[in-house]
Amino acid sequence: MSDEDSTAASGGDFEDIEYTVEDGLAQIVIDRQEKGNTLRPETLAEVDEARVRAEADDAVRALAIRTAGDRFFSSGADLNSVLPIIESEDSDAVVEFNEQWHRVYDAFENSPLPVIAGVSGQALAGGLELTLVCDLVVATPEATFGDQHINFNLIGGGGATQRLSRIVGVRRSKELLLTGDAISAETAKEWGLVNRITEEDESLEEAVADLGTRVAEHHPLALKRQKYLANESLRTTLDDGLKLEREMANIHLLSSAAKEGLQRFMDR
Repeated sequence: MSDEDSTAASGGDFEDIEYTVEDGLAQIVIDRQEKGNTLRPETLAEVDEARVRAEADDAVRALAIRTAGDRFFSSGADLNSVLPIIESEDSDAVVEFNEQWHRVYDAFENSPLPVIAGVSGQALAGGLELTLVCDLVVATPEATFGDQHINFNLIGGGGATQRLSRIVGVRRSKELLLTGDAISAETAKEWGLVNRITEEDESLEEAVADLGTRVAEHHPLALKRQKYLANESLRTTLDDGLKLEREMANIHLLSSAAKEGLQRFMDR
């Protein structure tokens, strides 16, 4: 994609985020630095709209999400949005608030596009939960990860109690959920929360773009189906998962994508 194409793909009609597309990689950058990159309902709506745009764009094969600044990836929900809802004691408003988080996060987890999170600074509460719905995570050495709901007499409402244990195991999940402690990027990598940590002379933006464009080189149908099958492995038994894989492989081998790839293999 040319520089002109990239500029044309930029999303200038958002308030809380920046959206760009280049070399097959769409990128969302949340910019609420003065608020710790907290997520208000409007932010979630914009992030979701950017995802929809990316999925509808044939030029996009992968999606990345980062935030502005080095101090916070995101410290979760914007309390200025949460407190009025709680104080109103309006149960319908509480339900809608929580439902929006799950709608947006579920859509990222189930997106046909591979989603990469770039984490700099603190990923806490809803910020941590955002990383859990991404397929790959790149972090700076200074990044930290924690749930922290328990520190304020709260419980996870964006998926941490369910998704975290599926990534790091139940014991480690409970350690974060029940102590409110945060862990370093290096520990997060050891636990499987982070795929890679940036090198000393490498910016987070460069690392995310490098990984994202490597993913985006592959055929979108193969990417979509690989991600779907990997997600389903967490939701089904091994026998049912293997059956699903066989069924999808039978379909995929007859696709033009598979034929093209096999021909490329034969022509090496």
